[in-house]
Amino acid sequence: MAPRPRIARTLPALHRALEGWRDAGESIALVPTMGALHEGHLSLVRLARKRAQRVVVSIFVNPAQFAPNEDFASYPRTFDADAKALTAAGVGLIWAPPVETMYTPGFATRIVPEGPAKVGLEDAFRPHFFGGVAIVVSKLLIQCLPNVAVFGEKDFQQLMVVARLAADLDLPVKIVGAPDITPHADIISAGGREKIDHGRVDIQVGTLSKAIGALGGYVAGSRALIDFLYHRARPFLFSTSHPPPVAAACIAAIDVLLEEPALIDRLWDNTRFFKAGLTQLGFNTGMSESPITPVIVGDAARAMALSDRLFARGVFAQGIGFPTVARDKARVRTIVTATHTREELQFALDAFAHVGRELGIIQG
Repeated sequence: MAPRPRIARTLPALHRALEGWRDAGESIALVPTMGALHEGHLSLVRLARKRAQRVVVSIFVNPAQFAPNEDFASYPRTFDADAKALTAAGVGLIWAPPVETMYTPGFATRIVPEGPAKVGLEDAFRPHFFGGVAIVVSKLLIQCLPNVAVFGEKDFQQLMVVARLAADLDLPVKIVGAPDITPHADIISAGGREKIDHGRVDIQVGTLSKAIGALGGYVAGSRALIDFLYHRARPFLFSTSHPPPVAAACIAAIDVLLEEPALIDRLWDNTRFFKAGLTQLGFNTGMSESPITPVIVGDAARAMALSDRLFARGVFAQGIGFPTVARDKARVRTIVTATHTREELQFALDAFAHVGRELGIIQG
């Protein structure tokens, strides 16, 4: 069992823990969060562990990010569950200060970011937001003085604001963006209904091609957002609408999800089985935790050879190379479905094992 991380709730306790690591010459990564952790946060922790010898995760629900009409009090606090998840993830320290520590009586300093904070995206709907982000991130970086701080690319505007902030204030920390993983498995509940809390989510974006086997994607949000996208979003302006058969197929696929929720459980069972099989064989599957699993080969010629030889053995796995991926990240892409049988997946794993050894991608 992994050791439980230290929990610091005061600045002296935080500094003692960090000084011990620094005295030992260990590098430190910080992953700032507001708690209520899901797989996306844990993917950031995994990247942080690759970038530094020690990881500290902050858990602080920042009141400065909430407008008067947003319910700060109702934001979920799940500290015990978060601590358990961070223990399993190998985190060494949790920084969980109370509000009174972060904003002491008489606190009067504000940061008003511009540049990437003023481009008409989230700032257009939550003008207070990035000021709150800037002040709390500045305090966390100064309090922890990490070598690296990891932020999710999903909140891309926020990532750009933080990177600009660190550069402008000469903070000695490397800001790393990571493709954090949305917890897709939790979006559709056992009853087939979405579980997204629309009181906390301003914009919801999804694909229809990879998610439900149809075509295209969607954006859901406020009327103001949709009107903005109608007039400013290049993918919308320079594309045509779906023909009726495609729209009907999308609706029918969603109906299937609602009527047959067991398909979702089966999809994730198949995904776990196939990923585990590839990993046990020795293939590099990257950080993917969706039903789309890359098998990263590196060399483009070997990746295409892997795809061709798999096809000859009855398994289709598309080869992908530059410029779709970086030159040294050529791969084949696999996608499992809910309707794959365990025998079919094992057949595919056996083919991967045979061809992978033939090409010297894995050891046999």
